[in-house]
Amino acid sequence: MNNASAVAARRIIEKFGGPDRLAQALGQHYKAPAAPAIRHWQQAGIPSKWQHEVLYVAKLAGIGLAPADFFEADAPSPDSTV
Repeated sequence: MNNASAVAARRIIEKFGGPDRLAQALGQHYKAPAAPAIRHWQQAGIPSKWQHEVLYVAKLAGIGLAPADFFEADAPSPDSTV
């Protein structure tokens, strides 16, 4: 994953109140990763296989989260020229 994914992951995880709270929210509905794995997401980005589940638990918790939030807005697009 790239740095933009890690920045986006940190923002999402903080919306939940940190890795422990996100792990708890996911654990209520899924066989979820533990908080240490979610802490790793802060450096590596949230794996695509967990993004739908994170969106779902955010909705249940009343946390404003959209698919676009998984991507850093300032990241260059793949087709941009350098």
